[in-house]
Amino acid sequence: LKSPARAWRPPAEMRPATLYSKAGCPHCIEARALLEAEGVAFELVDVGDEKGRDALAALVGETRETVIIPKILIGGQLIQSGADLRDLRATSALREAARRAGALAEQAPRVSLPDGSDAVAVLHTGPTDRIWLPAHP
Repeated sequence: LKSPARAWRPPAEMRPATLYSKAGCPHCIEARALLEAEGVAFELVDVGDEKGRDALAALVGETRETVIIPKILIGGQLIQSGADLRDLRATSALREAARRAGALAEQAPRVSLPDGSDAVAVLHTGPTDRIWLPAHP
């Protein structure tokens, strides 16, 4: 029997937020830190591998070789660069877009961890892998 996460994974345009990134990319690291600081729950897609590059190229309609990263998709809105993400944050539009998309960590369901603490799943690194962060009251 397959787990629900493996049985169906929504396409990128249906996920609340997705960060297309590559390990070691300073702009990607900055974008990730900014999303985390704003409390945006997101899926991380590694464009360092072929599958991730193909997914991003299909989303933006560019060839794999010409796609510039990072790219951020929040509630169907494509944010083209880290600079655009910073601009949205400066006007509070980033948090509002994430709220409308249901992508804020505070909107995520809370779970109890084995140690008794509460946590929320705020970063999906794959179909079933999640990084759990402490829930904030």
